[in-house]
Amino acid sequence: GWRRSGLNERMRFLRYDAGQKFEAHKDGPSGEGSHFTFQLYLTDGFREGTTRFLPEDGRGGVDVVPVAGRVLAFEHGVMHRGSPPVGGRKYVLRTEALYARIG
Repeated sequence: GWRRSGLNERMRFLRYDAGQKFEAHKDGPSGEGSHFTFQLYLTDGFREGTTRFLPEDGRGGVDVVPVAGRVLAFEHGVMHRGSPPVGGRKYVLRTEALYARIG
């Protein structure tokens, strides 16, 4: 079993300018054991720039539109990508929930 031990102290500030994106990937565990990602959107007002969750076959998907102040939480192992913003700069604060093994 696992018990929650806190948030990763290595919070990351991400900045995306026009044309910058994060290719499709799955988040992975850290040394302490992370299972969930948390993204806090710090800006909005641009076009595109969504976080897209992709099914295993890579077709279709679900877009999450960045809204400043909104938190997106999801389990590691879910395929996703960040599309480039158009007409503005996208800032995101990202961290993980950490878990420690019991016993």
